[in-house]
Amino acid sequence: MATSITKSPLPALDSSWIEKLRLYDRPYRFSAYRMILQAEQYAVQQQAEEDIISARVVGYLLLELDAQPSTFGDGPCASIVKQVTSPPQDAGDNEHNVVFNVGKLYRDKLIRMCTSDWFSYAA
Repeated sequence: MATSITKSPLPALDSSWIEKLRLYDRPYRFSAYRMILQAEQYAVQQQAEEDIISARVVGYLLLELDAQPSTFGDGPCASIVKQVTSPPQDAGDNEHNVVFNVGKLYRDKLIRMCTSDWFSYAA
């Protein structure tokens, strides 16, 4: 499984996707995305599969929400930026752990809801 994960890293800051989004025009989002990229790179170096996935979930979510402001508005992006840039809650944590925890939250609550039996109950 680790092989498939490493094949889809987040786009680099100088990639065409980031250029197209003009993410650098929004300093808070750009800064948050840079933090997410650094966390992803750290997780890859540590070969921490769960952390790699968590960083990529929050990174791609930020990019997708930023790319579709007419659909989602500004609130979801602003919320992710606030969550990612918030100070660590525990004394031993660092900013990478904040990114991993945010990604894990979205994995556990949002994405799993879409893949669970929840929809069969809602019908």
